[in-house]
Amino acid sequence: MSPRNLMAIILIEYDGTEKYIAEDVSNVYGEMTGEHSYQSQAGWDISIFSMFADYLNKKGSPKQDCR
Repeated sequence: MSPRNLMAIILIEYDGTEKYIAEDVSNVYGEMTGEHSYQSQAGWDISIFSMFADYLNKKGSPKQDCR
């Protein structure tokens, strides 16, 4: 997965709390833990990447310059 792929869906587990709203941008550092699989309400089997985050760095809204 390319670090520039902003459309990737990843389950991020974090031992802590952070306040986020829709479309916030962050850097996340941690360990990829494989896949998380579940069944949707429509009955589809879905698998997504999962990771355990050691560190979150909230950068703000995508409407701001987040580079």
